[in-house]
Amino acid sequence: MIGEIMDKKAVAKKVKKVMDALKPGDVVQFDSKLRLRNLYMLIPYFLIRRHQKKIFKNNRLRPAAKWHDTHTTIYFPGHGIFSVEPPRALYKDTEAYITKGVKDGDRIAIYRYSEMFIRKGEDGKPIMKDLHDIPEYIEVMKKAADKIVGTKYDYGQLLDIMLNRILGYGTKLKFRPFDLGKKRKACSIGCRVIYEALRKFVEVKAYKDGVEPDMTRLFDNPDEDDWTEKEMRKFDRTDVEATTPAHFANSRYFDGEFMRIVRV
Repeated sequence: MIGEIMDKKAVAKKVKKVMDALKPGDVVQFDSKLRLRNLYMLIPYFLIRRHQKKIFKNNRLRPAAKWHDTHTTIYFPGHGIFSVEPPRALYKDTEAYITKGVKDGDRIAIYRYSEMFIRKGEDGKPIMKDLHDIPEYIEVMKKAADKIVGTKYDYGQLLDIMLNRILGYGTKLKFRPFDLGKKRKACSIGCRVIYEALRKFVEVKAYKDGVEPDMTRLFDNPDEDDWTEKEMRKFDRTDVEATTPAHFANSRYFDGEFMRIVRV
């Protein structure tokens, strides 16, 4: 009984830590633990982690690389956690979803978009703002998420990602024999689509205002100090459809687009 009470307290403490840290647009990642009820995910989890390890793990250049995360979601206050998962994409109750993950033994991390945006203050002068402080931008992301909600999970994308990596295209999808359709997504790809929708909105707005856009494509600019010459020669860009949970966790090796806020 005492152990059970302590477990409940530990769960509540971790859930509170995540809930207190969450802000609009945050990426919430899960390093999922296998349990009896989800043993069918044994092979997918193994393949996802193996694929991510092959791309990011390098003890000399990238000793802090993270490759264990298996699921990527985005937080929208008032709507919940946007999650592309089998069988369909949907919004999940935030606290209930986080609580379930903690109880299941998942490691949960929050990654926040780190770039600042130039906006006009009340006095008309330019000021720097974080993404979560710009409701207009969060609404753009929410509308992009709404278009994905209800669509079926794309198991084929996972196979295509791994096939292309085996063929030497770790960050591109040149071959898509298992793709089940453009409307269907896997988790991290759905979240990347949402951020790219914001990026396109920011670009259009910037061009109309006659200024340079203050947002670029995610994971397209690898830091030369963190990759081998061979990796740099082969790198072109990270296709949206080649995005993995590990890209969000390892953006420090690109432009540092995301920073980790908390992990429990």
